[in-house]
Amino acid sequence: MAYSETDKKKWLDFIFSEIEKGESLRSALNTNGAPTAATFYKWMDEDEEILKQYARATEARADKIFDEILEIADKQGEDIIHTDEGEIINHNIVQRNRLQIDARKWVLAKMNPKKYGDKVDVTSGDKPLQQQPIPIVLQDGRTYEDLKNELQPE
Repeated sequence: MAYSETDKKKWLDFIFSEIEKGESLRSALNTNGAPTAATFYKWMDEDEEILKQYARATEARADKIFDEILEIADKQGEDIIHTDEGEIINHNIVQRNRLQIDARKWVLAKMNPKKYGDKVDVTSGDKPLQQQPIPIVLQDGRTYEDLKNELQPE
C-alpha cells in the first residue's frame, strides 16, 4: 500500500508515540491500517531523520521501563495482608513484583546494554586488551618461527 507524505507522517508520529508509551514496534504496527514492518524499515532506510526519531523513541521507552521498575519496587500496598490475627506477608505479590522487575531489567539490558547491562569491565578500562603472543619452544630449543623457516620450500 502506498502512503502519501501526510499519511506517512501521521503513521510515523503514531508509531513513535506508541513506542514512547512503552509499546513495542510490533504492537504499534499491528494497528489496523498501519504500515507493514517492511514498509516501516524501508522508510527508516530512506530517511536518516526517521531512524533518529526511532532511536529517540526507543530510548524514551527504555527510560519508561526503568521508571516502572522503581514504581514496582516502591509499591507496598498489597505486600501485607491485615487479618484479625495480625499482619501476614503476601509472598505471592512479593514474588510477582520480583518477577516483573527481573523481566524489565532483562529487557533493558538487551535494549541498551551499555546503559542498563550488567557487564562490568574491570580489567582494561574500556580499552582493547593487548594480546600477547605465547612463544612456543620445543625441547631442543627451536621456536615456532624456526620451524616455519625450516619447512618453507626455497
